[in-house]
Amino acid sequence: MNIAKYVAPLACIVAVSVSSSAFAEQSRTVEWKVGAETLQIHATGKTGPFSTKIKLFVNGEVVAEGATSQFRPLGNLVGDYKGRKIEAECQSVATGPMLHRECTVFVDSKEAAKLKF
Repeated sequence: MNIAKYVAPLACIVAVSVSSSAFAEQSRTVEWKVGAETLQIHATGKTGPFSTKIKLFVNGEVVAEGATSQFRPLGNLVGDYKGRKIEAECQSVATGPMLHRECTVFVDSKEAAKLKF
C-alpha cells in the first residue's frame, strides 16, 4: 500500500481547515454618548494560532492597532480621534482551554466601553 498518495491530500485538508478556522475575525460595536456627541466605538480582533491582531475604530476611522498573544497577554492601544485621546487596555483571558480577549476602551481618560472577543 502506497501511503504517500494519502498523506498529501490529508495535509491539504488539514491546512485549509486550520487556516480558515484559526484566523476568524470577530468584532464588537458600542455607542458612547457624551453630551450631544455620540461616538460609535468598534473593534475587530483577528485571532490566529498564537495572537490576536486588534483594530480599534471610532465612527468608522481606524484610530489604533495592536495585538495580544499567549506570550504577551496585555496590550495597550493609543490613538486620537478629532482631538480626543482614545486608549484601549486589552488582555488575554483564559476560559477553560481557550483564550479570549477583553478590551476596555477609554475616551479622554473616561471609560467608554468593554469589548470581548
